[in-house]
Amino acid sequence: MAALPLPPSTSSSSFPLKPETGTCVSLLHKCSHMGSFKQIHANMIKTGLILDTVLAGRLLAALCRSSDPGSLAHALLVFDRVQRRNTFMWNAMIRALSDNDCPEEALLFYCQMLSTAEPFNAYTFPFLLKACAALPSALEETQQVHCHIIKHGFASEVYAANSLLRVYARSGRVDSARKVFDRMPVRDAITWNSIIDGYAKSGRLDIARELFNLMENKNVVSWTTMITGYVDGCLFKEALELFHQMQVMEIEADAKALTSALTACAHLGAGPELNKEVLLQNLAGFGSSSHIRIVWTL
Repeated sequence: MAALPLPPSTSSSSFPLKPETGTCVSLLHKCSHMGSFKQIHANMIKTGLILDTVLAGRLLAALCRSSDPGSLAHALLVFDRVQRRNTFMWNAMIRALSDNDCPEEALLFYCQMLSTAEPFNAYTFPFLLKACAALPSALEETQQVHCHIIKHGFASEVYAANSLLRVYARSGRVDSARKVFDRMPVRDAITWNSIIDGYAKSGRLDIARELFNLMENKNVVSWTTMITGYVDGCLFKEALELFHQMQVMEIEADAKALTSALTACAHLGAGPELNKEVLLQNLAGFGSSSHIRIVWTL
């Protein structure tokens, strides 16, 4: 593999004696292989740039984002050797561990973060909660994180609150999710879709539909969530009626909504029939601007 081109230098190092931060950051953005990361890391050590908290954080973040085998292990190595860690670095590691199916390690990092008294921000908790959701039984940990969110004043942050709501909803604790929902001063589409999905998956479709009707700015996820909930609950007529409303509102169906509509049609037998020609055209080129239509022959 060819070496990553580095700035010209008047010294034995590949970096100039006083390289600009922007140049190093630009090089990190171009990296896609471990060889390139190691080359830049080595030069940062030689020139002392690794002592720059901003650059060290950028290196760490780039390694955490990389899908190259070995990047996470190298990120852990960099993190262990950084002398002055900040919130950005801790968040990057918690996110990387959560994204790489290492939920227990992510929680351990959070415990270490607590022991250092490093301050949190709104981005600390979402990936920590993702780690909680990946564990088979982490209710106690989720509740502890919930307490920390409240204690440190992030309960009103929609990003953190949405993550907490989703964890409760997806783990079947929809009543706890509802408490989070009711206390949120600001709710976005993710908030509404998560609580609707929680109720639908728990079989409480009446409440899910009530919330769906209350939602002002519905998107395709909102419609699909409710339609799928009806199909999963064997309420096939209601699913197709809602799918019909979706078409009337000129909301383009996604693949999941279409699959649910097909399932409902199959169970209803002689009910509403799909226009097969239009359906096949849309299946062949799904993702185009054309809408999937149902011919209603009630």
